[in-house]
Amino acid sequence: MNPAFFSFLLVSPFLLKHMFDIILKRKEGTNVLKGIKLRLYPNRTQQNQLEQMFGNDRFVWNQMLAMMNERYQNNKALPF
Repeated sequence: MNPAFFSFLLVSPFLLKHMFDIILKRKEGTNVLKGIKLRLYPNRTQQNQLEQMFGNDRFVWNQMLAMMNERYQNNKALPF
């Protein structure tokens, strides 16, 4: 990415006024993006929707994990 992009993030009054911040972490000596943090300030309705979505994601993840663990216990020769 262009270094001017990062200076825009540091000095932009637009970003300072709004209710989120973005932090870009880069590995030293590379151009590989390590991660992005985004802070949200949802209203009550949005917060409820996010909680529902994360709850659904957690349920699906746990069901798939249980299924994979059961498959592994029944057949340890599987390549996963």
